[in-house]
Amino acid sequence: MPLFEPFSEQVVRDGLKRAREQARHNLNANYNMAIDFLDDRAIPHVKRELQRRYPSHQALHFPERIKPVHIPLTERYINEQASAYNRPLQRKLLDAESLVEDKDATEALARMPGMLSVDQKLHRADQIATLLLSAATWVQVRRGRVKIRPVVPQMVWPVASDDAFADPADPYDYMGFALELGTSEDVSEVKRARFAILGSASHGYYTGEDAYTPDRGITIVPNPMKWPQVVDVTKGGIPTGRGEEKLEPLQMLAWMYHGDHDTLIPETDVSIATLNLEIDIGISAIMHDLRMHGGSQMILTLLDPDAPPGRLAMGSNFALALADGESASYIGSPVDFEGMVNAIVAIIRLYVLMRRQNPSDY
Repeated sequence: MPLFEPFSEQVVRDGLKRAREQARHNLNANYNMAIDFLDDRAIPHVKRELQRRYPSHQALHFPERIKPVHIPLTERYINEQASAYNRPLQRKLLDAESLVEDKDATEALARMPGMLSVDQKLHRADQIATLLLSAATWVQVRRGRVKIRPVVPQMVWPVASDDAFADPADPYDYMGFALELGTSEDVSEVKRARFAILGSASHGYYTGEDAYTPDRGITIVPNPMKWPQVVDVTKGGIPTGRGEEKLEPLQMLAWMYHGDHDTLIPETDVSIATLNLEIDIGISAIMHDLRMHGGSQMILTLLDPDAPPGRLAMGSNFALALADGESASYIGSPVDFEGMVNAIVAIIRLYVLMRRQNPSDY
């Protein structure tokens, strides 16, 4: 499909069908978890993993379950690693003729509302690309203003063109990109995901069970953005030179990468988030032992071993009901809590050293 050619509904459906047949790569299931760890929403993941690993200890009837603890390692690591736009840029506008800075225009640009927001959005995209190897920025026009929205790669479905020589790593060789926008809020029907397919000349909006299967009509709207671009000028089919014409931007998604890849959306194990989860599990277990009994084991001397006390909760906040002649005591356990914590710190420092960061900062 040529650049700048508007979509039709049939063109969109054919493109989505090709995308399904090409078996879009199976993005790692940890991508959403990694974003949650980056944004300090890790506790639900730690809680589920504790439940999976220690089902009996985390059962509802157990008096003291392990409480999830989170160490913001992923956030700390990515903030150190992602440096693009991590502070507001100083922009200068030049006079078109003299190529000397126009100070009045530069000051007016600095005062424009939203410039700081642009830097923040682009820094967010760099954080995502550092974590997941790629990220997209969706340039939108809403209420007469240009807005930038960072998009995580697992929410993008590339729709390939019908060009046999298309480069799978070149975003300009794709017909467009389908993005998941959310879920339908109509409570009277089955929940459907909402999608947008973004192209150069037009966009399409639809609902469906997945990005490849529109279940209703596709609403096609023209691209609201245009800007001057240099194009070939022809007369009678013969090129006569180059000229300027207002056209839609080639892509509404700008891609950002970390590293050189042979595919549009590379896959990664998201090792920093996986390590962060293991660290959180270990810290949670250590904190539980410290809170409950510091590594000691309770010993009960009972008249009837088959009828233990009704409450076996341990700790200073719990009373243990014993009959006459029964007793309870603790025996010590040589648990090296300091050594455990030092081992966790050593693992973190080894990881960041392998990633070319200073381990002394951790």
